[in-house]
Amino acid sequence: MKKLSILIIVILSLIQQSCNKEYDDSFLQERITSLENRIETLEELCKQINTNISSLQTIITALQDNEYITGITPIIKDNETIGYTLTFSQSNPITIYHGKNGTDGRNGTDAPIIGVKKDANNIYYWTLTNNGITTWITDNDGKKLPVTGDKGEHGDKGENGITPKLIIKNGQWNISYDNGATWEELGKATGNDGKDGANGDSFFKDITEDWQYIYFTLSNGTEIRVRKYCTISIDIDDSNLAQIQPNSTYIIHYTLGGTDAKEQAIIKAITKDGYKSTVKESSNTTGTIELRTPEIIIPSEILVIVSDGTENTIVRSIPIGIPNNQIWYKSIDKTTSVIRDPSSHFAPGYLDANILSNAYENGKGIITCDNDITIIGESTFSPLYQGGIDDLTHIIFPSSIKRIERYAFFGCNSLTDINLYNTSSVSIGESAFSGCSSLQKLVIPSSVSSIEKSAFENCSKLIELNLKEGIKNIGALAFSNCNIHTITIPNSIVTIGGGAFSGCHNLGKFEGKYASADKRYLIINGSLKSFASSGLTFKYEVPEEVKSIASYAFLNCPIRISLSNNVTDIGTGAFKGCEFSYFYIPNKVSTIEDFTFFECKNLTTIVLNNNITSIGMSAFLGCSSLSNIELPSNLSNIEMGAFEKCEKLKSISIPNNVKSINESTFQECTALENITLGKNISFIRSQAFLGCEKLSQIYCKSQTPPSITSNNCFSQYSCTVYVPIGCRDKYVNSPIWNKFANIIEKDF
Repeated sequence: MKKLSILIIVILSLIQQSCNKEYDDSFLQERITSLENRIETLEELCKQINTNISSLQTIITALQDNEYITGITPIIKDNETIGYTLTFSQSNPITIYHGKNGTDGRNGTDAPIIGVKKDANNIYYWTLTNNGITTWITDNDGKKLPVTGDKGEHGDKGENGITPKLIIKNGQWNISYDNGATWEELGKATGNDGKDGANGDSFFKDITEDWQYIYFTLSNGTEIRVRKYCTISIDIDDSNLAQIQPNSTYIIHYTLGGTDAKEQAIIKAITKDGYKSTVKESSNTTGTIELRTPEIIIPSEILVIVSDGTENTIVRSIPIGIPNNQIWYKSIDKTTSVIRDPSSHFAPGYLDANILSNAYENGKGIITCDNDITIIGESTFSPLYQGGIDDLTHIIFPSSIKRIERYAFFGCNSLTDINLYNTSSVSIGESAFSGCSSLQKLVIPSSVSSIEKSAFENCSKLIELNLKEGIKNIGALAFSNCNIHTITIPNSIVTIGGGAFSGCHNLGKFEGKYASADKRYLIINGSLKSFASSGLTFKYEVPEEVKSIASYAFLNCPIRISLSNNVTDIGTGAFKGCEFSYFYIPNKVSTIEDFTFFECKNLTTIVLNNNITSIGMSAFLGCSSLSNIELPSNLSNIEMGAFEKCEKLKSISIPNNVKSINESTFQECTALENITLGKNISFIRSQAFLGCEKLSQIYCKSQTPPSITSNNCFSQYSCTVYVPIGCRDKYVNSPIWNKFANIIEKDF
């Protein structure tokens, strides 16, 4: 009780003193505040130390993995830089703190400093500096602790390194080497006031940088260097590479950006597929790449390599060509083309991808689709069909194009430039560019595998034609009626259709594969395919090596042609439009094919051998000068229109083996006066003699009146019909024959 009473008296005394206005407790408050600040500072210091330890481990890992530091941002507190935030090319960002300005010293021991140091084996290990003494941090077995784990076997993940941790516990520094499972005391962390400290020790003693590296200097003097990420970049203007020509030079402009080391920058351009490039620097940041194209244009790319002069390198690819989902074109009045909906593939005019836009801008029309364009449909751009462009001048195809369908550009008579250089494998359909009468120069690149019938027929101004190696097939009449002067056939050519180059009156010779010894014709397996007539004035005798004349081979030939008796076959339209007046058909030829002498307007005399059995459709149609022809006795078939519009033909005798006078066979033979029909004629078909106004005598040897299938077989019935003896009544009573006023029996 006595002790309790004394305690109460002391407490009351303190209370009384505290109530006294003259009592000053500021010193006590300052000590409390100082203690709180000291604890807060130590806790913050401990937090920063642990942050630095983890950050240091990341830095070492980045160093070993060849990572870049992509950014460094100062941490500002009270207008002072107290640390930095670093970002890496792959690892997560880290924060580091430095201790440049010393704070009030404390009577406790200095904060322990955890660092790293490279050992003789080039591996970084953790170190501990405590009370000025630096030692390796070891595990229970006395082995040094590595900052990063060993790399695992191929395909396995390496073990993680060990990260030490610090805390302040019961006023003591404590360290853990096993992620906090156990702790070891290092020394006193708090105590009485001490004198002001100089610049305090720090985990990171200093952080510096240049344009290439960031340097970390630790408190123990160890320096770690990590490469900075170089933001080197290059802008390239390659707008002029969409439409390129062979054997030409193009200038590509570039500008460097994003680096502090432009003076050290190295730029290289690498090309392939026959392209060549040269880099020319204008300044530290600008320059040009000179591109030279090869003779054969194929889709390719330019690889531009930019280095900052050390280990940082970027690569840019410049495509040569246009996007696969676009078609570029130009027209005189800068109008757009209307392309049909691709949903109807059986209607003329379509692309095989949906059109997203079709606009004329920056001097060209651009058709953009939702997918790669592989087919240009039938009549798509032809002005003769709804949707074409009347004044299309240029067309550029992407590399994805595989097929240009028939009539796609038929009749585009303003078209001057067809750019197929970007294509990789394409075939050109029948009459695809027929009638493009403004086209003067054309290069068919190796990407074109096949040129079909009449693809460029009637391109009347086409003078220069360059066929590249790689083309395999050229169809009949492909370049007929053009203005080509000379042509070289590539070795890659496998087939050439008849008359592929016929009607080219300025063509004087053939070069290359399949050219004859005199360079006047192309011959494949004994078949004469095309003939070059320029420079010849009267007659050409075809050599005996020629066994057959291909279709349209001598189309529109202006001179006389003489065939040897080795010729066995003459193809369709072989002499169509020729200007000779006389022609002899060799004895081994048995058939005159369709259109063989179609519109040979100067032909007056033709000699048919007795082995001929058939005359094809329109074989002599339009031979307006032909006045007489003797049909061979073995002839058994005459097709429709065979002698139509032979306006000077006065007489014709049909052999006995012929059974039918087909449609329009002698229609518009306006000079025809008499005809003899063989004894086996069974039919006279529609318009067979329509327009033969001068017909005065018909000699019909058949004892059975031939069946006249139409009322328009003859134009008039005033002529005299001669029939076999005893057959008049049959004719008089036969339909249509009974319209003739004079039917007279005759002994044949």
